[in-house]
Amino acid sequence: YFQSADSYYESYTVDELIRDRVLMVLRMNGQPLSRDHGFPLRLIAPFKYGYKNIKYITQIKFTDDRKRNYWSNNGPYSVDGTIQPGIDHPLDHHKKPIPINGGEVFHFFDK
Repeated sequence: YFQSADSYYESYTVDELIRDRVLMVLRMNGQPLSRDHGFPLRLIAPFKYGYKNIKYITQIKFTDDRKRNYWSNNGPYSVDGTIQPGIDHPLDHHKKPIPINGGEVFHFFDK
C-alpha cells in the first residue's frame, strides 16, 4: 500500500501496478514534481477513479493482504476503484442538476 505525507493511504495489487500506462511520477515537463502536483512522488493509474491516484507518497509497503484505502473506510467507495463505464458514481444518486450562472467556454482544438 501507499502512504502519503498528508495521512492519506491507498492500496493496489502488484498486477494493477504493472499494467500499461500506470505511472510513478517524480518529474513533470523535465522538472522535479512540485508540491501542487504531488511532490515527492505520485501514482497515476488512468483506469482508476481519481481517489486512487495518490499524491505526496512517502512510503510504499508490500503486504500479503490488501489494506483498505482511506475512502473505502470513510465513504461509499470500493477498495478496487476501477472505473466501470455505465455505472453511476455512488454519490451522484438523488442529486438534482445545479444550474451554472455565468462562466466561459474555451475551445482548445480547431475543428
